[in-house]
Amino acid sequence: MSGPPDDGKSVPIDRSILAVLTGGDPLVERRMLAVLRRANNADAAALREAVERHDIASITRASHRMMGASRLAGATTLADICAAIARAGPAGDWDAIAANRAALDRELDRVNGYLDMQLRDPQ
Repeated sequence: MSGPPDDGKSVPIDRSILAVLTGGDPLVERRMLAVLRRANNADAAALREAVERHDIASITRASHRMMGASRLAGATTLADICAAIARAGPAGDWDAIAANRAALDRELDRVNGYLDMQLRDPQ
């Protein structure tokens, strides 16, 4: 799986999805974005460790957690990449895991950069 086109215009989080969850409350949105940032970083670290150990159950669990949190917050491209890893884990498809890990790293960097910008700038 390849990452999204980096055209400099695409935004890694669909704020309209986030607004549905938060009722459009900017304070609640900021809290959700901060939680997403922390959770995805922890789950990404767990995923990296699981890949190093070839631990399919942990790969599936971490990628599934990231998928759910990302989809809920509107980070749909990140969620799609995580879903591909979550499917590849139980199938034992190490090639797909490796290919999607590279895409995951790129998209997680994009999402984190966006989150950092949103959390730094008061809305």
